[in-house]
Amino acid sequence: MYRRIVTLIIQNKNWVAFISALVAAIGLYAVATLPIDAIPDITNTQVIVNTKTGALDPEQVEKTVTYYIETELAGIPRVDDVRSLSRYGLSQVVVFFKDGTDVYRARQLVAERLQNVRELLPGNLSPELGPISTGLGEVLIYAVMAKKGTPLAQKSDRERLTYLRTVQDFIIRPYLKSAIPDTAEIDAIGGYKKEIHIDFHPVQLARFGITIDDMHKKLVTLGENFGGGYINKNGKQVIIRTDAALNHINTIRSLPVKLMPDGRSVVLGAVASVREDHAQRLGAATYGGSETVLGSVFMLLGSNSREVAKNAERALREIPLPADVETEVLYTRSFLVNATIKTVAENLALGAALVVMVLLLILGNVRAAIFVSLAIPISMLAAAIGMNVFGISANLMSLGAVDFGLLVDGSVVLIENYLRRRDEQAESGETITTSGRIELLAESCAEVAKPVIFGLVIIMVVYIPILTLEGIEGKMFKPMALNTGMGAEVQRPIATVVIGGLITSTLLTLVLLPTLYLWIHRDDITPD
Repeated sequence: MYRRIVTLIIQNKNWVAFISALVAAIGLYAVATLPIDAIPDITNTQVIVNTKTGALDPEQVEKTVTYYIETELAGIPRVDDVRSLSRYGLSQVVVFFKDGTDVYRARQLVAERLQNVRELLPGNLSPELGPISTGLGEVLIYAVMAKKGTPLAQKSDRERLTYLRTVQDFIIRPYLKSAIPDTAEIDAIGGYKKEIHIDFHPVQLARFGITIDDMHKKLVTLGENFGGGYINKNGKQVIIRTDAALNHINTIRSLPVKLMPDGRSVVLGAVASVREDHAQRLGAATYGGSETVLGSVFMLLGSNSREVAKNAERALREIPLPADVETEVLYTRSFLVNATIKTVAENLALGAALVVMVLLLILGNVRAAIFVSLAIPISMLAAAIGMNVFGISANLMSLGAVDFGLLVDGSVVLIENYLRRRDEQAESGETITTSGRIELLAESCAEVAKPVIFGLVIIMVVYIPILTLEGIEGKMFKPMALNTGMGAEVQRPIATVVIGGLITSTLLTLVLLPTLYLWIHRDDITPD
């Protein structure tokens, strides 16, 4: 049967060459657009719920916040585990879902459950979902610093760090979030977050007959704007509103808080000290032996880390910063990815070169070695198509497991058997014609086709147990076997890098290479 198939393939060799070239072209495009990362992301599907708890101590946070949230989220479908952390000022609950759960559906389920628990929390505490990222989502870390020799660099640490944190929060962060595609969050640590502190003077309050409750009622709406409808005047519509914008600290000091019987107004500055200060710090950042402000760029889950890092570096250079402020990149994922790509590329190139050299020594024929070696790049390009279609990134695990020797095993067996038969025919003195050569090629390929196919199938079966791994082990080792999964809820492996490459090499061995073998000794053919 395979003899007839080989004969048919050779008769349609132009179509075979065209389809092979088309697959190679599509593979080159797939390589150019393939997501690239250093290592696979082994993080489980998770949703983080953060609640800022103000001045509550850890015990109160655990009893009045974390407990209610953790209990409410425990019964969500497809939840594997719920873990929590209670510390001063923060309650964090992490919900781990089963592998393959869509992260957006998981966040929707968590958000719906949080609506039931909000009324049980003390005060005005409001749980918030964390960014759609993972522990490996941090692609860029940068420092915000004062330029040397500027007046800002000569200021005290508190003034300098307060100014740098303000620049980070109100200039750098908004710009990066709008300029970098696939960004989940721009985080910051260090510096002082500027605040306006109002310290009451009890003696002055008692002097004017003002209570703390009166002051709270006066200041609770400080800085808010209100609308008052409109009035018609001279055929025109005049909109009524209050402009409570506070552009200067003296504006706050001059706010009236009570009207005295004699018509005098008591202003805030008469009963309290109004000053610029900072929020209580729960951490700090240092660089080069001194305190500074550090920013981090987190990519969206499933994004191309190399592209996000490159875009972040570009955007960081383009930010219109104040003249006395500069930024410096401390870490970028693109460095790690480029180093990994270089290592993998060198290893793949060296492996391919060694395979070609060994083929030259074994086959003793330059054309035969070149034709057999074609199975390596075409098989890799076909595997890249599958990786691109099904969303598997090229990383150290997915590409590092490829064995070029496996890809050319079948081709070597077929070409060696053909060369043996060809040499026997030449030694017998038999005249070699075109039709005779086609017949010889079909016979020699048919002789070893069955053992070649079974041998490659056995190799592919060896990799199947890897596909059964689950959890962290599965995410770590499946990339060298997995191409992807499909399904919105539970992903199932349907292709592998290694198995896909072996399947492609088998097809090349049985379809493309027989047509190329005709060119090995074409010069000594006698026309029919």
